[in-house]
Amino acid sequence: MLQRTPVMIALSGVLGLGGAWTLGQFLGQPQPTEPVDVTMVVVVSEDIAAWEELSSEQLKTIPVPGNLLPELALTDVQPLVGQYAQVNLFAGEILLAGRISPQIPSALLANRLETGMRAMTVRINDVSGVAGFVQPGSRVDVIANERSTSRLLLTNREVLAIDQATTMENNEPVIARTATLAITPSEATQLAGAIDDAALFLALRNPDEPTVKPKPRPVPAGLILQRGVQGLWVPVNQ
Repeated sequence: MLQRTPVMIALSGVLGLGGAWTLGQFLGQPQPTEPVDVTMVVVVSEDIAAWEELSSEQLKTIPVPGNLLPELALTDVQPLVGQYAQVNLFAGEILLAGRISPQIPSALLANRLETGMRAMTVRINDVSGVAGFVQPGSRVDVIANERSTSRLLLTNREVLAIDQATTMENNEPVIARTATLAITPSEATQLAGAIDDAALFLALRNPDEPTVKPKPRPVPAGLILQRGVQGLWVPVNQ
């Protein structure tokens, strides 16, 4: 039997302690992990009602692991601003392509009208439509020109649609044939009376500019006015 000398015993102890220390160091180090593939996706940051226009404040992006990524998930906020939610959206849900629309269907245009407002369409062309710069969402004044006399008919009215489009995808000027405006019932009566008897022009305005109500046309002394068949007030003999 081999005899262990004190030197061998001491050497074995040192080697054992060294091995234990090395193993402890190895186990204490963070172990390498497989890299996780993540994608930034758009999520809803607050509740959005159906057919409400989307804004950048209502959307944000978060990282999602690739293996959990829904098939129709959207990844960029900016192209979504100005589009519309097709259904009610709730805070925290991942926004999917099939749940938004670039414009409101014409059958739902009435949903955009505020209480007490009406939608009415006027004919326009390249001149009366401000060379195509009037677009859905613009604010305009309506000027009636009749027998070389112009007057401000309506002021600060919202444009709901240009032709049948309720939004423009690229915001480029478009020469259109009609513009649909949001107006009050009394303004609808005025507009109906002027459509056939006057040339109508849209004047594009700054949406932040205060509204100035049109001044009524002065009535010369000695004249009585009555409403004509087209809804316009015309002078008659006393």
